[in-house]
Amino acid sequence: MTTFFALIEATPAAYAGCFAAILISSATHRVTGQACGLICAPLIALAAPSHIPALILLCGLPVMIYSFKGDWSEIRWGEISYAFVGRVIGALLAATLIAAIADKKFVSVCVGIAVLLGVAISLTRFTVAINKASLLTAGFLSGAMATLTSVGAPPMGLLYQRQSFGHVRATLNAFFLFGALASVGALLLYGLIKASDVGLTFALVPAIWLGTRVGDGALKRMTIRSLRPFTLSISTFAAVVLLLRTLW
Repeated sequence: MTTFFALIEATPAAYAGCFAAILISSATHRVTGQACGLICAPLIALAAPSHIPALILLCGLPVMIYSFKGDWSEIRWGEISYAFVGRVIGALLAATLIAAIADKKFVSVCVGIAVLLGVAISLTRFTVAINKASLLTAGFLSGAMATLTSVGAPPMGLLYQRQSFGHVRATLNAFFLFGALASVGALLLYGLIKASDVGLTFALVPAIWLGTRVGDGALKRMTIRSLRPFTLSISTFAAVVLLLRTLW
């Protein structure tokens, strides 16, 4: 058992915290298509900061793949193609920044700020027109934020917050799936994904499986609106605690 925790570079308490974070965020992402990092990032940054952002991106991939296959007909490919170009550019620039700085406190502060920004955007009624320019810009910001902090939803969420539920969930999930692949690729390019990140991801597969099953059940009964207070509350609380612990 000691060898197991040594391989994943996490204590039993840290593993338990990551397990809970991945389970909750997987279930929420299955319903909303965009909340995985928003919930997961500050919680994992508190439990296992050395695994940010690689762990969240790696754990998010199977969740997004699972959701992606069921929402194919709702995806608007013409829109996300522009956003994806921006996402790749943002991911590469963010990976370059992480490689140059390599300061976990800096990353933790960025995670906290990104989550609070996401919550603020979720509460605003501001509307941005969906066009080529806004999609490229939102994609770029999403790619930079996701690669740096694993929280890439806010810019794209702002664009799509007034769209229909099914369309939003499907289109954003497809974007974040391919975007996460771009972010993982950018991190690999700079050697920023460790063997322990991969090992911990495999150790958290039960949490991913259970979370997606819970999300499937919730999807039949809930909407983004009914989940919104829970998502925003837990994200805000975790982000504030993370910032306080990092800065003080």
